[in-house]
Amino acid sequence: MKGFECGMKKFFLLGVSMFVLAGCGGDSEEANGESEEGMGTLDSESEEEIESENDNSTESEEEANNEDSSHDSGLLDLNDTDPGWINYEGERTGSSEYQTTPPVEYDPSLQYEISVGAYIAYFNGDEFIDTVQQGSSGQIEQVEEADTIRVSYHNSFADRISLTEESN
Repeated sequence: MKGFECGMKKFFLLGVSMFVLAGCGGDSEEANGESEEGMGTLDSESEEEIESENDNSTESEEEANNEDSSHDSGLLDLNDTDPGWINYEGERTGSSEYQTTPPVEYDPSLQYEISVGAYIAYFNGDEFIDTVQQGSSGQIEQVEEADTIRVSYHNSFADRISLTEESN
């Protein structure tokens, strides 16, 4: 009889354990479902809303790109830039968060003004002379030996950077 009682106790404990686990398992699934929704699991209606927002966002980006190319950048060609910047040794380096313009003809007898902070690299032909960090808008440094410059700027300035010759 003792063996029967021991078997019943095990069966009873097993049954109670299964009942508790089943109850917890249901809560766990609901909690997982909620956390999945919070982590980005979408129903088809939500996915359609997101797609619609993405379409609008793409249109806004295209409009911004059109505005970027249509703003007056003066002497700078912003449609033919290279990623990165020109460092103080004359090497192109850096991240894709920066752009460098193609060479711009430079006359050291003239004054030039830039609209935002940038890095100005001075060249004589293909020979690198110097890179100067221009911290804010204003006149750029005059370098007598230079005949071209390249301007490196952060992408966030693309819609407002310009380089102009100042009239005397």
